[in-house]
Amino acid sequence: MNFPTHSLCSGAGRPKEYRADGISITTLLPAILELMPLDLYHEWQAYPPTAPLHFLNAPRGAMAVMDMTEGDKLKHKLDEAPVVQVYRDIANKKEGVTVRVHAIERFAFYEHAKTTYAIIHTGDTTPYANVILTRGVC
Repeated sequence: MNFPTHSLCSGAGRPKEYRADGISITTLLPAILELMPLDLYHEWQAYPPTAPLHFLNAPRGAMAVMDMTEGDKLKHKLDEAPVVQVYRDIANKKEGVTVRVHAIERFAFYEHAKTTYAIIHTGDTTPYANVILTRGVC
């Protein structure tokens, strides 16, 4: 709900915009994973190319989430948004293995989202509920 879907999808060569208003991502994610297996061998790249060094040695993982800001981590005394574990549980159940999830800094996440095939805008209002999925072999 708080993601700038329309502005990221506007223009030539940008992702397709799909609307799923009124549906939470935790409801939609299992349905997507039924149709689209994850690429469990994907290696995340630095976005943008000037990203900090820790993005250059990014771990492998089929899913990426928007990382919480340092201020929110301190304020809520959390290392990651609670919804990330929900995503892990859904993906692990569907894939039958432990799915790695990579956290990407907010603005780097926006840049990466611009390079995706599609963005599905849901009605979910959960903070940091943004997720990028990397499709495996169907």
